[in-house]
Amino acid sequence: RLHQKAAAADPDRLVQVIDIVDGPHGLLLISEYISGPSLEQILAQNTAPMDVKQALGIIAATASALDTIHEQGIVHLDLKPANVLMPRAGGLKISDFGLASETDKHVTPSAGTVRYMAPELLQHGKVDGRADLYALGMMAYEMLAGREKFDQAFKLDDEGWRKLTLRWAVFFLAMAVVNEYVWRNFSTDTWVSFKAFGFLPITFLCAMGQVPLMQRYGASQDEPAE
Repeated sequence: RLHQKAAAADPDRLVQVIDIVDGPHGLLLISEYISGPSLEQILAQNTAPMDVKQALGIIAATASALDTIHEQGIVHLDLKPANVLMPRAGGLKISDFGLASETDKHVTPSAGTVRYMAPELLQHGKVDGRADLYALGMMAYEMLAGREKFDQAFKLDDEGWRKLTLRWAVFFLAMAVVNEYVWRNFSTDTWVSFKAFGFLPITFLCAMGQVPLMQRYGASQDEPAE
């Protein structure tokens, strides 16, 4: 239902639902076929940093699609490269609304990819569009830094994870305060513009600012895998 509602608002950037069939094994979602790879496949094939112009185009198009989704009162909650499809004809389409939720609902994720999940999802709190923007910020870092460096960023020791989690918690608390201030002291248009176009670059800059910490506390490559 949420997929249908969101997709109808942006047929150019969201995979369209053709039909929903109530089969013997449950509901079956029939969606349009997209001829082309996913962003995940592109990043896996070339682990080097992506061309800046191409990466910024993907970021902008994804942000525009998310803005449409959020205007419908929906949060995707599973944004990641595997769910961003790249049609051979050009453009992109976001797919897989299986974990989507309405805004401001308490969410307990039963699935998803941890490295793209906002901290509030792991704390089972209320969610809004900022959770999707966090995921987009992580994707932006992955594209611009390269898959190899992105993977290395998650090989932190316990102290590194503790400090990184604390930093992100402080960041989102600060952004909540700023959001409240803008909402109370500026026009609705200014507030909406800030949420749509201000939060993403700030989140991306914060993510880039964590690179030194990730390098400092990176777990040793000689440690056995758990």
